[in-house]
Order: sequence, then C-alpha cells, then structure tokens
Amino acid sequence: MCRIHGYFNAVATPHEMCTVAALQRHGGPDATGMTRAPGWGLGYDRLAVVDPHGGQQPYGLGGPVQAVFNGEIYNHDELRRRLRARGHTFADRCDGNVVPALYLEYGEDFTEHLDGMYAVALVDRRGEVPRLLLATDEIGMKPLYLRWDEAARSLHFASEIPALLGFGPVGARMRDTALDAYLATRTPFGERTMFEDIEVLAPGTTLVCDLGGTP
Repeated sequence: MCRIHGYFNAVATPHEMCTVAALQRHGGPDATGMTRAPGWGLGYDRLAVVDPHGGQQPYGLGGPVQAVFNGEIYNHDELRRRLRARGHTFADRCDGNVVPALYLEYGEDFTEHLDGMYAVALVDRRGEVPRLLLATDEIGMKPLYLRWDEAARSLHFASEIPALLGFGPVGARMRDTALDAYLATRTPFGERTMFEDIEVLAPGTTLVCDLGGTP
C-alpha cells in the first residue's frame, strides 16, 4: 500500500523527513512527498493502486485539514457520493482523498464510517493551534509506531520502526522483556515493542493531540 510518517510538537528538517521516507520507500515506491509548518510535518511514500495517475498526498493540501494515508478504504465510492451530496468536491477517485472531507463532516468520529484497513495521520488547522489526529483500523492491519518524548513534549510517528528511528531525537534502547517474544513471533504484543519508548498505536484507536499539549 503506502507508508506514512511525521512529527508534532517537534522540529525536523526537510533532509530528515526525506531520510525517514527513504527508509520505508519499499512500501511506497511510486511517489513521495511532505508538508511542513512550524511545529509539525506530514510525509508519505505512495504505492499507487487506486487511480494511479491521481491520489497526490497529502490529501486536502491547501485546505484547513491535511492528511496522509496508508491502506485501503473499501467503501470509498459510496462515501464519495455521500460527501459530494454535501457539497464536497474531489480531484480524483483515490480512496484516501475522502478522509479530509469525512473528517470535516464527522470530526473525530469519521473513522466510524470507514470500511477498510488503514492508518491515518491528519492535521486540523482550523483552531487556535493545529491539532494532530492519528487513527488505525479495528484490526490494526496497518500499524503506526509512535515515540512520545515527555520531557520535550514531542511526538514522532512512522509506519515502520526503522523509519521512525530515522528521526534524530528517537533513540533505540532495547526492551529486554519484549525482545524474546518479538523474535519468536515477529509481532508486538499490545502496544509495546522491543524498543523502549516506542509503542504501536493500538488497533481501533484515535489519538488526538493539540500543538503544545499531550496526546
């Protein structure tokens, strides 16, 4: 499908964002890009499946809500028809481009209308400060790995752990109690990973954080 990454309440250079993207480009070899503003950034690597000539991410670029997306939305045609009836327009029929409009209609509950497997990172700039929203499907088919630095109050995220480690502030201290289990199963248990301070967003979870706040 694709890969996504980003940061919030933090600083990352364009070179750093490109490094993170390169570390997971095998999952999205067809296009790459980013959008940045003071305190936050979103990036993606795209594997073009639906509408190969469209689907430019971040979706909603230029509007108050911008999103990057990894996965597949099975009911995107139905959602697009419903959203068009409410006045929204779409440049192409890529499944992920319904996300910003769906969020504008339903807020944080927009995932209740999605049928599919996905990981979404979305920034809403309509309020006094930007708001980040991260969401995963109910099964967790498309993981999203997080590192929250309590001291710096910064959040970094990526679709893969090696890519997340490409952000300079993200360390790689091993968690001994989780290493054996991971090596045996190749999957994390719950929200913990083999690395200290790196967690995976639990399936069916929506995480919200305001710039300057805590998730």
